[in-house]
Amino acid sequence: MQRVDLTSIRSQLTELASGGEGIVHSISGQPQLVYKEYKRIVLPKLNVAALEGLADLQSHIPANDWARISDRTTWPHTLVFEGSQVVGFLMDRIPASFLKKYGLARSPRNVLCEWNYLIHRGGTTAATMVSEIPQVDTKIILSLIKDLASTVQVLHRSGVVIGDMSGKNLIWDISPAPRVLIIDCDSFRLDGKPSTTDPKQSPEWTDPTVGGGPTTMGSDIYKLGIAAYRSLWRSTSGEPSQSTLRNQTPPGVPADLVELIVSSTAPSGRPTAEDWVHTIDRIHRFGGRPVIGAGQARDPSGPVARPTLNTGAGISRQPNPATPGSPPPPPILEPPPVPPRPRLPPQ
Repeated sequence: MQRVDLTSIRSQLTELASGGEGIVHSISGQPQLVYKEYKRIVLPKLNVAALEGLADLQSHIPANDWARISDRTTWPHTLVFEGSQVVGFLMDRIPASFLKKYGLARSPRNVLCEWNYLIHRGGTTAATMVSEIPQVDTKIILSLIKDLASTVQVLHRSGVVIGDMSGKNLIWDISPAPRVLIIDCDSFRLDGKPSTTDPKQSPEWTDPTVGGGPTTMGSDIYKLGIAAYRSLWRSTSGEPSQSTLRNQTPPGVPADLVELIVSSTAPSGRPTAEDWVHTIDRIHRFGGRPVIGAGQARDPSGPVARPTLNTGAGISRQPNPATPGSPPPPPILEPPPVPPRPRLPPQ
């Protein structure tokens, strides 16, 4: 775990944004990093051990898993001290591709491309307005959901509970490929451990099974279901009922995904993030068609061996061991290697 003394960067700080618990600053000469400083009112109840556990996660998980987490979150990786007290942390700056121009044409703002924009997609933009928010269809949304589920899968495998997942801290882009970034990661916690600050859940994204207590990995799955429901049904609020999901299904939403959302938002028996990834893989493989029983050796709808990821960039395929006539597995688009994160000199 790395640490930096606040005095070594204080003169380089410029305030970017202020939230309920902290203030985010840019760092002159370090364009890929930002500093989040906790407000003085938060420091007395800050659980430093929990924050240290998050910052030290990289040393406890496989390199491939850390590469995924590092690329799909704004992870707190370096603690900032003022004397002997932790006052904040460094994290990677949100890439510019997740910022879009939006607002009045004469003075548009750069806004984060939040999950909520998927809900309000498809409307017309007035002549006095400008919007760079991408227009998406159901296929792209399914790819975004799978990308998010893949990150949740790695986080859960690494023993991390997200907790406060909402339409504000899930941001997305579709170029060069659909991709979801989770922000506000200092609210995450290691499973079985307390969180850095008081546990929280955003309105309309609250898991009804936990009440006021800490969220769980099951809560993350509930919110994954809510994220899918909100984006595909274009619903701004409320918990989906089974009747709404099954009887008011938007065109192009496969039945397999409907049932996955139903089970994910149920009080118990929720699936895993891996179930989400496999289900969307199957939907893509069969083009959304229903998958019939696959127990017979020559059944063309039977399961196909899943391709494996190579460590290099590019597209890889695994030989298909299924019988003739089986559909080939789709290519796996592999991300380029994650470049080394810039580090300030350790203090």
